[in-house]
Amino acid sequence: MKTLKHVAILLSCFLTSLAFADTVHLRILKTDKSTEPRNITLSKMEDGAMRLKIAVSEIPENTQHIDVVHEFFTAKKGEEGFWIFGRGAYGTFSQDNDIFSLSNIHIPLMGIKTPRGTYVGIIKGLRHEITMRVSVRNGKYSIFPCFTINKIPDRKAYEDIVIDFYKLEGDDANYSAMGRLYRKYQLENGKCKTLKERIKTRPELDYLCDALQVRIQYHAAKQKPTAGKKEHYTPEDEPPMKVYLSFADSIKFVKAIKDAGVDKVAFCSAGWQSGGYDGRFPDIFPIDKEIGGEDGLKKFIQEVKDMGYQISAHTNSTDCYSCSRLWDKDMVCIKHDGTLAKNGIWCGGRAYNLCLKYAWDRFLPKQLEDIAKLGFSGSHYVDVFSCIAPYDCFHPKHKINKKQAGEIQLEIADKCIELFGGFSSEGGYDHIIGKLDYCNYVANYMKLVGKKRLIEDIKPLWEIVYHGIVLSNPDRYTQQDITADWRKILKLMEFGGRPIIYTNKFEKIPAIAGLYEIFKPVRHLQKELIHSHGELAKGITITKYENGEEIICNYNNTAYLYKGKVVLPKNYLLYKGK
Repeated sequence: MKTLKHVAILLSCFLTSLAFADTVHLRILKTDKSTEPRNITLSKMEDGAMRLKIAVSEIPENTQHIDVVHEFFTAKKGEEGFWIFGRGAYGTFSQDNDIFSLSNIHIPLMGIKTPRGTYVGIIKGLRHEITMRVSVRNGKYSIFPCFTINKIPDRKAYEDIVIDFYKLEGDDANYSAMGRLYRKYQLENGKCKTLKERIKTRPELDYLCDALQVRIQYHAAKQKPTAGKKEHYTPEDEPPMKVYLSFADSIKFVKAIKDAGVDKVAFCSAGWQSGGYDGRFPDIFPIDKEIGGEDGLKKFIQEVKDMGYQISAHTNSTDCYSCSRLWDKDMVCIKHDGTLAKNGIWCGGRAYNLCLKYAWDRFLPKQLEDIAKLGFSGSHYVDVFSCIAPYDCFHPKHKINKKQAGEIQLEIADKCIELFGGFSSEGGYDHIIGKLDYCNYVANYMKLVGKKRLIEDIKPLWEIVYHGIVLSNPDRYTQQDITADWRKILKLMEFGGRPIIYTNKFEKIPAIAGLYEIFKPVRHLQKELIHSHGELAKGITITKYENGEEIICNYNNTAYLYKGKVVLPKNYLLYKGK
């Protein structure tokens, strides 16, 4: 018995020492394909974190990438627990061999729960240069960030790598506590403010919280080139533009929505500018006469305001096209190999990445001022900015790294707030979170569930952090007309989402009215922080808000009883207490 007791004491001491592990392992892959292993000692911080810091001077010049592997972010197949990334990509330990990589990290956070404890790592330095990875080899899991140093201009880190590791215990040993921890960090460091705080000085934001988001998609557009066809145009040979909803017809469209009983709408007007939707960026002016010209646009904007609605403009400051009147190859971001940074093929042909330093220094501030003179107000929408990492540029005349590009995005957002009263963008990438009023969708990851073996679910971790701070819709999956799809409605409710629809069709007005009716019973929760999320039973989720209200979603075919209330099959319950 004494021997067993002695072993138990030794084991307890060993486990206690594990709880305060003070090193991490680095795998430094160099450009010559050699690998340099390195162990780094962590520092204890005042908030309880164990901090990894790798100074710029400590990163070898010929580094390709650095994997940061913490021993507690490992697991074995069959162990209880989970791993999770910042947007909410989530999995358990069930596979033998696989790998999953995720770039464009919305929240620079990774979490894990195993029998050895619950831990969260927050990347606080060089966050734009990470790819998050889950690697499984022979049933052994490793969850880690990879810092891609060789993709940075000059192939040199521009700031220290910093990661703070926290251990969560007791009732906080879950992903909800991970979200609250990161939210606390963001709020205390002044990175953002709650909607309740911001609407004290911005009553138009209060309206936005209650309003359905309708993006007029679009007034006009050119035909998108098909694969293998001509993709580079000039002003002389660009395709003709088709009008889908003229400014005069747009007035009728909005009036019909008013007549349908939808009394609060935030319209975002897309495809109004020169060349139509994605047609000639960075061109904005002149407004095409086929749609109604500048006078027609001003009349449309004023009519929408007179009906009591908000109306803002959709613009783009990430793409540029050769058919633009402003076109100059110098405006394009240059890649590390000296080539032009290409994007997709859209209505204007081949899009290239616009260097923000070039645009901000040469024409963008004046362009925004001219747009404001048209009468748009509210939350001005700039496409893409919050959807992906900012574009870096290797051009010798205007070289910038991703962090510098992100700082210019913040200047642009401030300009929009000054001119229009607000700023919004596409996704949930949070380097710009303190400026956002809303994003169209947080991410496009729900489609990965069932397609990527390692991703078993998407949890509302982003929402636990930012609901009540930024208005959002969870995913592309939950956008558009979801009125006839109970699964999408429940997912919207589970994540606390705000409906959004893209349309220019009169036949979609009943769907707009239907979305508004779905939203009204729960829209007061847009201003509330989410406390936690979990599963009460298989197919039954619960989302708890800081004000005490709860949303219970029943994805099953049978009713569920919750605190004396019946949650109908394929339905949800808003529980406000007894």
